[in-house]
Amino acid sequence: MGSVIIGTNKLINCRTLIGVKDQPLLQVEFLPLRVSLVPPRNLPSGISFEIIDNITKGMEGRANQDLRIVAGETNVSILWKDFLLLSATLLDKETAHLKLDLRPIGIKIFDDPEGLHVGSNLLANGSILNCMTAISLG
Repeated sequence: MGSVIIGTNKLINCRTLIGVKDQPLLQVEFLPLRVSLVPPRNLPSGISFEIIDNITKGMEGRANQDLRIVAGETNVSILWKDFLLLSATLLDKETAHLKLDLRPIGIKIFDDPEGLHVGSNLLANGSILNCMTAISLG
């Protein structure tokens, strides 16, 4: 585990960055940089996919033309259609910077220079240390 900077916040040694109803939504691992993004299956948008360590899982041999993962050793980007959902960059061996916008798939979570927006809430200038799940929803 390491530190993830998102918006104006720093999440340090947290296994799951964001969870929904006791299920991990977003996780980041280091060396090499790996991202897991698993939206809840009951989204009103009907969008469903599962990315574990930069690899799409559970597609039963079908390619999802709307989902793209571009991954290198120090950068990972996940796109839905032409919208960037997530971009992670490894700054050093223990720190990653994360840009996040899940609104295109129907989840009201995004970051900007003000902080991390979760629904109508804003998390700004904070640190969360040593936890299993930094932000738990539902």
